[in-house]
Parts: sequence; structure tokens; C-alpha cells
Amino acid sequence: MDKLNLSNKYKVLILAAGVGKRLKEKGKNSPKSLLKIDKKTIIGNLLDILKKRKFSDITIAVGYKKKKIKKFIDSKNYKIKFLEIKDFATNGSSFSWYSFRKKWQKDPKPLIILHADIFFDENLFVNIIKSKHKNIIGSVYTKNKIFKKKWIVYTNSKEKITEIKLKKVPKNTLSNEISCINKFSTNVSGKIFTYMRDYFIRYNSHLTWEIVLNDFINQKKAKIYSLKKQKFFWFNINKISDLREANSFYKKNFY
Repeated sequence: MDKLNLSNKYKVLILAAGVGKRLKEKGKNSPKSLLKIDKKTIIGNLLDILKKRKFSDITIAVGYKKKKIKKFIDSKNYKIKFLEIKDFATNGSSFSWYSFRKKWQKDPKPLIILHADIFFDENLFVNIIKSKHKNIIGSVYTKNKIFKKKWIVYTNSKEKITEIKLKKVPKNTLSNEISCINKFSTNVSGKIFTYMRDYFIRYNSHLTWEIVLNDFINQKKAKIYSLKKQKFFWFNINKISDLREANSFYKKNFY
């Protein structure tokens, strides 16, 4: 795999403020980001990928059980900045993203947005970073084992996004599901922050970022892309069944 040295080119924001109610007892004891796949925490795996690629300007948005996350980061000697999200239980991921605005404005750079509850093939991340497209909402070409709702990215023949939609997808149907790995230019990042500010005044801040970004794309005619048919492993850990599936996959493929 090609090595990338991106230590100064990008700012990275990791969204890790959520409560994780669907994880039930596991969510009560630990933030999602500190759950383990095999012997490594989800966020530890993510930070190791970033460290390998020489990213240095990394901020983690924290809220729920923030002390546990900070303690873990300190124990690993990661050089990470933190952004504390107020009212994290009532605000959505779009608000965590927007809360980074003032820190970003002090030194505007292209921005990478990641979720702290995803476990994935490094190639999925590398392809987004290396793509000629400066603005990408990442997606992964997946087939779900059960009938369920998924955030689906729709694109035209040139990979430009036409819509992001929460849709019920039948069992064993392939679709481009949002991967929660996003990349934006300095110019578009600034426009997104401005749009979010006005959006929250008109609506509210408890919405997920997918809803806000879909409206941004359609209302502002923004040219944002998604790479088609990225056939790599990817898990979004929202429920106990997701965690079990990710661990089972790991044991089958990495032992």
C-alpha cells in the first residue's frame, strides 16, 4: 500500500460525542469509540491509521464519557486536541461538526471528517485521500444481511452526488452506503460551516450531518463526489450485533 505523508496538508476532525443508546449495557459502560474489535479499541485502530499516514493536526469532538476517551488517548501518548461538545445528548452530529468552526478558522485547511465508531479497510480511506476529487462524502459498496435502513449515496456517471437518502434496503441488496469518511477542500469547508450556521437558525441542531449535507448539496448546487463501488470491509458499530459481526470478521480474516 502506498504511503502518504499528509502531516501538514489536512486538519482531521473525529466525531466521538454520541451516546450510543442502541448498544444498551455496553453503551452505558463505555463510549462506542472505546469498544474493542479483537484486542484494539475502535478509535485506537482509527488513530493508528492516521498516524501511519503522518497526520498530525487531529481533533476529537467528545461529549459522552469524555473522561474515559481522554484517559485512553493520554495513555497511548497520542498528540490529540479535544473539542468538548455541550448538550451532546440533544444535539446531532451536524452540531459537533459545526462546533469545530472557530478552531478551523484560526488556520483554515482542507478538512477530513471521520466517525469514531467505524472499523474499515485502510484502502477505503486511502482512495478517498488520493482521489482527484477535492470534495468527497465517502461510501462503501455493501450488501446487508437483513432488511434495514441505511444512508445511501446516489451519484451520476461522473461520481457527483445527486442525493443522500435514508432508505430501507432489502436483504442481500448491494448499495453505496455512507462510510463516514469525508474529505473537503478549504473553500467548501468554509461554505459548509456558513451553511450550517444559517441552517441551525432556521431549523435545529439535533439533526445528523447527512441531512444537512444533502440540503447543502441540493440548495447550493455544490459539486461533491463519492467514489463508486468501493468494495472493502467496513463496519459501523451502532448495535451489539454490529460489534459481534466485526469481531467475527476479524477472527476469520486476520488470524
